[in-house]
Amino acid sequence: MHSVFVYGTLMYPIVLESFGIGKDRVMPDELTGYSARVLSCASFPGLVKDEGHTQQGKRLIDITDDELSDLDRYESEGFMYHRIPVKTKMGEAQVYLWADQATITPDFWEPEEARL
Repeated sequence: MHSVFVYGTLMYPIVLESFGIGKDRVMPDELTGYSARVLSCASFPGLVKDEGHTQQGKRLIDITDDELSDLDRYESEGFMYHRIPVKTKMGEAQVYLWADQATITPDFWEPEEARL
């Protein structure tokens, strides 16, 4: 089983439900040294290294290999994002790091239900 730290659209219950991930497998978490930023090319965020910031998010627990593969497809892993291991406040997890540094803006991304 896997744990995944999420910080953007994957925090929304409606999105998680589409993967069969219920609220019983979601808990608050935070990741130091990273921040979710507004992208110049999209309405969703990109996570970047940022030593002066702690990103609030959610931890998805008990993620199966099949669910992780589904999340990889959703995040375009290897193209738009790279999944990397990190240590969050709650422990070891995987996170999707934004790949295209040229599209990152200095603005922090704030989750809003209206974006969906």
